[in-house]
Parts: sequence; C-alpha cells; structure tokens
Amino acid sequence: MSAVQSFLKIFVADLDSSAAFYAALGMTPGGRMAAPEFDELILRGGGGSIVLCRWRDGRALERGNANGPIGFMVTDVDAVHDRVLAAGGTSRLSPRSLGAARLAFVVDLDGHELELLNLGA
Repeated sequence: MSAVQSFLKIFVADLDSSAAFYAALGMTPGGRMAAPEFDELILRGGGGSIVLCRWRDGRALERGNANGPIGFMVTDVDAVHDRVLAAGGTSRLSPRSLGAARLAFVVDLDGHELELLNLGA
C-alpha cells in the first residue's frame, strides 16, 4: 500500500498576496493550475501542502462554522506569530503556554483562522 499524502484547499481573494502571507509560515510556491472556474496555486512546506484557490468570477468568499483552524506545528510560536503579523495577518490569541505546549491563533488575509502550535518536550 502506498503512503497517503494530504493537502488542504482554501479559497482566497488574491493568490499572490496570500502566497506572500503563507511564506511567513515557511510555505513555498509549487505549481499553478488554471481551471475554467478558478485558479490554483500549490504551496508546500513542513511535510504538507495548501492549495490556494481564487474564483475567476470574483464571487465573494463565504465562511461557515463547520471547520476549525488550520493547524501549523512550529518550533517557535512567538517568532512565527510575529512574522505572520508582519505579513498582514492579525492576532486572535497572542502566544501563550498551556502546560508544556505553546500556542497562538492568527487570522490570514482572507479571514482563515490558523493555529500555531508547539507541543513542547
């Protein structure tokens, strides 16, 4: 049986601005794909992939309440939090410790919530 690789796909308003934002989390651009209804940009890093999608017709992005934050396991929550804010993100919960873990919650340019987490020793 072959190994399974997964990815997450999210819709954004601007592919290039969002790619620059996610670079603060160590994600690097891979390939682009153009479909009739949307454009995609694959970002890779840390053993996973995020596919950024943009509707070609300019429709508004709508958020539901059936999903949680996008999680990123990082070695330095505070440093990544600062880089994300410098890249245009906003802080929802500043870095803090919870037992041995360190975590923070931020929001990307399109309102997607991200959890930054280091589980500690």
